[in-house]
Formats: sequence, structure tokens, C-alpha cells
Amino acid sequence: MDHGADGTGFGIGLNRTHPLSKLRGNLRRNPSEIPRVLNMMIQGVWHKSGNKLYFRGGKPPNPSTHPYLTGEPCPVYGWKVTDPGVIREFNLPQLEKNKTRYKPYVALQERKIMGMQAPMKEHSAVPTSAESTDSKPLMKRLFFWK
Repeated sequence: MDHGADGTGFGIGLNRTHPLSKLRGNLRRNPSEIPRVLNMMIQGVWHKSGNKLYFRGGKPPNPSTHPYLTGEPCPVYGWKVTDPGVIREFNLPQLEKNKTRYKPYVALQERKIMGMQAPMKEHSAVPTSAESTDSKPLMKRLFFWK
């Protein structure tokens, strides 16, 4: 992984691996590996193609928060997943059929639904006790500061 997959150096960087993965990353915490890891974080890598890889300047990367390595760079497809067990899968939340969701276009068209085509002139910003906030349209209830 330190040499990349192709002539551009694709895949060069610090790659951490899952403890149970069969893949081998290049982010090790041995005392002999610390200078190499720090040089990658601080200076980056000058590639033979003339590009600076992994760190070009600005905020230095934090390799301990990088996602786990899932495969290897592939010159044909870009990335080839060789250990699919590392990829986490999340269950999507399922909405119940009987629960209605808020539809944003309903609030936008509420004035037309209520029969008020032109915006009404507001007398006061604070509603009086005679005016109930429940009887107002939704837009006036949400944007009460106007």
C-alpha cells in the first residue's frame, strides 16, 4: 500500500485495519514505525508523478479516525473489496403505514387551501388573548416574529 496501485500513487496513505480482518494496514504503533507515521501526517509523500499525496497542507490528518481498510486499490475499477466483513451494515428505519409524515408542500399551499390569496396585514406582532394561536394558519404560527 505504500507504493500505490498505479502510476499516480492511488492508495498511498495510512490505512488502519480492523483487528479481526485478514488485511494488513500500514498504521502500526511500534516505536520503529512512529517516525514514518509522523512524516506521513506532517509532510505527506512526494510521489514520482510530481504530486504530493496524503497530506498537502492545512489540517493534518488523524489516522486513528480513518475508516477501516476494506480492500485494495485496483487499476481497473479503482477499488476492489477483498474483505466484505469489515463493511458495517445498518438497518434502515421503516416507517409505519398508519403514521402520516409531514409534507412540506402542505404548509406552502395552506393559504390557498384556507382561501387567503393575499397576505393579510398584521396589526401586532404579539397575539392578544382574544386571538387563539390554534386558529391561525401554520405559517403564521411558525413565523410569529414577522
